[in-house]
Amino acid sequence: MNPNPLNQYFRHPALQVSLPSLGKFYPKNSIDITDNNEYSVLAMTRQDELVFMTAVAQNNGHALVSIVESCVPNIKNAWKMPVIDIDKLLVAVKIATHGAALAVDTECPNCETKNTITVDLKDAMEKITAVDYSEPAVIQDLKIYFRPISYQQMTDNNRIQFDGEDLETLLQDTTVADTVKAEKMDLLLQKVRSLATLVLTQNISSVETPTARVTEPAHISEWLNNCDRNTYMLLQDHIVLTKTKTELTPAAVTCTNCGTVYQHAYSLDMANSQQ
Repeated sequence: MNPNPLNQYFRHPALQVSLPSLGKFYPKNSIDITDNNEYSVLAMTRQDELVFMTAVAQNNGHALVSIVESCVPNIKNAWKMPVIDIDKLLVAVKIATHGAALAVDTECPNCETKNTITVDLKDAMEKITAVDYSEPAVIQDLKIYFRPISYQQMTDNNRIQFDGEDLETLLQDTTVADTVKAEKMDLLLQKVRSLATLVLTQNISSVETPTARVTEPAHISEWLNNCDRNTYMLLQDHIVLTKTKTELTPAAVTCTNCGTVYQHAYSLDMANSQQ
């Protein structure tokens, strides 16, 4: 086939973005690493927007994977992408497609007045920083090293959580016998405990004792199920604090009616420009 004369009118990179993961934690063949941790970002196509308008695709994670692989050509398998890269990449795609100004509607918690603010997405993106996983958490004589989970793992974990929410809805159903509810409640609690331990295990790459380095997930999971509460909570808090460095920070809003200053958490609507 002859070269397409329209090639020069195809999408071109709109901006460069650095990854919070520094390109680490991607399995082989899932990303083309750059020397300077700068990655080209393209605007979405109309087909990309249609994918995001499909509710089914959004619910199972395929929409985000499709968008990232379309708009960030270096990422070959977005399912394997560390979750710490997601927010920054989506902000970059939003800027490339619709520009840096994002209109956000909020409601004052004091007087319930509707307020609309404009968020500078370039500023929001710059606040998302790289994460250093080389430093361990030290608890007594243990050194715990962490890693981010992949988007595939997060999606699978969310699916387990949704199953639990379905069970909780069933428990509130007055038409279901108490004995059945008790069985379902026991199942729900088991799933909650198992999911919490699973997520924590996935976020730990190794545990060093004075005499051994443990990397086997089954051993780490068994330890988490048998450690004291304070240790467990310290590990959870460490993971939450690390993840907040790679997420969009809430926007500061001053109510136009009563002057109350409050924080508003917002998310991106990738399929629509809100400028």
